Amino acid sequence: MGVGDTERHPYLAGEIELLAGAVAAGLPVLGVCLGAQLLACALGGEVGPAASAEVGVGSVALTPAGMRDDVLGASGRSVPVLHWHADTFTIPPGAELLASSERCVNQAFRVGRALGLQFHIELDGGLAASMRPHLPDDVALEADDVASVESAGSAILGRFFKHTSGGSADE
Repeated sequence: MGVGDTERHPYLAGEIELLAGAVAAGLPVLGVCLGAQLLACALGGEVGPAASAEVGVGSVALTPAGMRDDVLGASGRSVPVLHWHADTFTIPPGAELLASSERCVNQAFRVGRALGLQFHIELDGGLAASMRPHLPDDVALEADDVASVESAGSAILGRFFKHTSGGSADE
């Protein structure tokens, strides 16, 4: 499903409105993959097909703004992630680009307390096992790669929740 599939999935329009309202209210928002695309759309970005699909374990490179970001910055210059998307987005007005990959320039952005991640960081062994039957035949999720994404993702999620709850990101 994609952001433009509101005819088949009418609830997407309501999600876009909800995200716009949450950001306007200053609430913390984390959008992952489709969530990042919906967030970008809600904030005035455009969503559409990428030049090519990006599927499998890879990495994103943090931009200078990403390196300074409270949530992503401690991850280092390159972050292991799982890609699984065929759409991309433009960075919404007023947002900062935080990460890019070779295939998709716009991988992460921040607007206030809202963070949009085109990539997946929530991967763990159980999720990888459930995904494997649905992946393209040429995409493998090796245990070492899954462990790298899980470790990086766990740290990123921990910093997101600490930072947005008012705690120190370094606790």
